[in-house]
Amino acid sequence: AYEGNANHPVIVWVPPESRTCQEGPSISSGTTCTANCQPGYVPDISLLQCQTGSLTPPTYRCMGQPCMAPSNVPDAPSVPCVEGALIAHGSDCTLMCDLGFVPSLSNLSC
Repeated sequence: AYEGNANHPVIVWVPPESRTCQEGPSISSGTTCTANCQPGYVPDISLLQCQTGSLTPPTYRCMGQPCMAPSNVPDAPSVPCVEGALIAHGSDCTLMCDLGFVPSLSNLSC
């Protein structure tokens, strides 16, 4: 949503802390909004265009960043997660060890 006039809208995200423009809450017509998310999240698009009080596209989503599998774990493979080197946001890394060793935890959450 936006407030203000057609040439200088003020962007109001709901909830307000979820998304912002790096340029601030007031975007002039003919300029861009650089999508910005909370730490640990990335925008699904990078730029929104402002034309006569409307953003195109009108909004964006903040997606959880994937996590890197742990590295340099003693007595474990170089990639110690069954799922691989990148773990999807909200997913688990099922830990594995070298033959003869048992993980101290069964999984790690991203």
